[in-house]
Amino acid sequence: MSSNIKAGEDILGVRWSLNNRTFPVGTDAVYKTVTVKLCYAPTSQVGRPERKTEDDLDKDQTCQIEFYTGHYNRSSRWPYYESTLDGHVPAALYFLRAYANDSAGVVVAYGESTGPDRDYNIFEVDATEPTEASSGSRKTLDNICFGSFSALLLVGFFVAY
Repeated sequence: MSSNIKAGEDILGVRWSLNNRTFPVGTDAVYKTVTVKLCYAPTSQVGRPERKTEDDLDKDQTCQIEFYTGHYNRSSRWPYYESTLDGHVPAALYFLRAYANDSAGVVVAYGESTGPDRDYNIFEVDATEPTEASSGSRKTLDNICFGSFSALLLVGFFVAY
């Protein structure tokens, strides 16, 4: 594990580039935007089917937290972005994935900050609000309403029978 980042306080910096020498020069001509997301490391996916890794990117749930989206600049060899993570990012182990999108917003390429086994360049995010952020849930009006509704439904069931 390389570092711990406190959500809502610490700054995360990301640098990316096209770094595959097997592609011909100009391959990135169709890249228009870059999206960088935080992805749950395998350890943080255990017992969490909502974070499941799939080979099909349309079905993959590994990378749920968007960190950056911006214009792809072919002339900049190593673009860099840094920002404070949202305070509601769940406490977990993460790696980063950068997606290159074409002008229609379709993902045409991606790369990760880790290897095929996702076992290095992993970082830990510590939640600023441990009880809420560690579970990935937030107390919202919806949770309160649905919780109250289910209790009323249970009472109604017992009264009716």
